[in-house]
Amino acid sequence: MGSSELRALATTHGRELTTIALRHAAHDPRTLLRWSERTRATALAQPPATSNAATIPESLAALRDNGRQLAEARQAGEPTEQLEKERLRLERAVRAEHHTLAPGSEEAQRPASAEEVVAGVGDGCLVELVDVDGVIHVLVVHNGRVRRRIAGTTAEVADLLGPTAMLMRRASRGRPSSMDDLARQLQETALGEAARLIPDGPVVLSPTARLHGVPWALLPVLADRPFSVVPSAGQWLRARSVRRPRARRTALVAGPGLASGGAEVPELAKRYPDALLLDGKDAEVEATLKAIDGADLVHLAAHGRFRADSPLFSALELADGPLVVHDLERLGRAPYRVVLSACESGVLAPVGAEEVLGLAAALISLGTSGLVCSVADVNDDATARLMVRLHDELAAGADPATALHVTRRAMADDPVAAATAAAFVALGA
Repeated sequence: MGSSELRALATTHGRELTTIALRHAAHDPRTLLRWSERTRATALAQPPATSNAATIPESLAALRDNGRQLAEARQAGEPTEQLEKERLRLERAVRAEHHTLAPGSEEAQRPASAEEVVAGVGDGCLVELVDVDGVIHVLVVHNGRVRRRIAGTTAEVADLLGPTAMLMRRASRGRPSSMDDLARQLQETALGEAARLIPDGPVVLSPTARLHGVPWALLPVLADRPFSVVPSAGQWLRARSVRRPRARRTALVAGPGLASGGAEVPELAKRYPDALLLDGKDAEVEATLKAIDGADLVHLAAHGRFRADSPLFSALELADGPLVVHDLERLGRAPYRVVLSACESGVLAPVGAEEVLGLAAALISLGTSGLVCSVADVNDDATARLMVRLHDELAAGADPATALHVTRRAMADDPVAAATAAAFVALGA
């Protein structure tokens, strides 16, 4: 199936088999790892879907125009009912566009075996969360061993996300309050005794689909170490194997309407004098797609809009309208590394049986090795400072997880900046 959304939704038909498999594998850690990898993020493991259109599809162009009209009508306080109906019609038309699978080998579609995962982790550490009948089983892979501990329930963790998001939002707006108790409770519920099994050093974390929105940097065991988040261990292995482009092109894009005015972008332009800079009226969708296609490093400073009801229409707001996931599927080659400084740019929607959809998931599926993005509201001014420091670390050769870790430590004494930094995660490798 060429449609990413349809592939993810189709896994719902295997949910009962998935449940049975995980339930029977639960008492053997290595077997549980094998079945977890066979049943999560399978749609992302397929060759990416691409649009057949040689030029911009008319439906996407019309959808962008509709988005501009909607924004203008809302700003003017005018009725939007007809425009909303038209938006829904256009979204249906975009979904109906003919898509095909990009060329891909059978090897790329095969889920990683437990042995491949254990060998790939080596003396590092992978922590994979598996939902078995609503209970979180935590697998810790390290030095050839797979150990299992039982934590809380997925529902209990989900119940903590609302209060956590509220406190983070307050802190990012200069009204800090202690999150220590909530952070400890979140760790105990999500990881339980498994937190004590995690060795020193970097960690790769693979949560369940429903728990990708957890601000993991708040957890005490992860707060002072580099860590990356992945939909599955197999996706991490694939991301790690992506070859960096020989041509080290950098693209910097600043969208409209940012409170900070995209303040970090001019500073980054000084650090990357050869970068392609798109801002103001130049930051249009087609120009942006051309700039990021096959780039080594991309920084996108634009308002993000997550669509829980239809995650493939989650968007970054650019000068001529929204850049949606369907736009990204028209890329010839995904950028190697991407930094998304927008609010909620890393939020992924759980779909089907342990599948995730969203802007960040689309980039990983297309072949981006590593991303830095946010899972919550962020303070624009603090984000601008954070991004400059982050890029200093990336330019010095750090991977995204390490660069973000060093940046968090540097901003720990400023409550607003610290809360903003905690909202960002590194995805991939």
